[in-house]
Amino acid sequence: MDFSSIVNSVASLGVLGFIFGAGLAYASEKFKVEVDPRVELIIEALPGANCGACGYPGCQGFANAVVAGEAPTNGCPVGRAKCADALKAIMAGGEPAAAEPKAEEKPKKPPVKKEAADKKTAEKKPEAKKPEEKKEEVKKTEENKEEVK
Repeated sequence: MDFSSIVNSVASLGVLGFIFGAGLAYASEKFKVEVDPRVELIIEALPGANCGACGYPGCQGFANAVVAGEAPTNGCPVGRAKCADALKAIMAGGEPAAAEPKAEEKPKKPPVKKEAADKKTAEKKPEAKKPEEKKEEVKKTEENKEEVK
């Protein structure tokens, strides 16, 4: 194999890569989809549960419907009044107030009552065997070993 054939192959692949990259960059600018900035603000204000309780397929669909005027600003049952107020502020052209935490943020667990914890641990602990019972078990296992031999 000749060294010049390797150089030609690498050079041709480099030129093709540059041409295709430039074509993709042009296409991404040419076919860019404009998004209303209110949609992004509404998505941030929503709880992010993507539950569909509002009747739309997830929070993105609900946000698009609110901006289009097809859904009410209080249509998210998960977000409740706090979320509805934030959506009203966004649609009025202002900044949203602090909304409820996202669904991914897990709330803190409530403290466990000590009595309940003691009952659970008491149920899980096996009863301790008496020393005489342990000696009897050891004798039985030794006898079984002798019988097998």
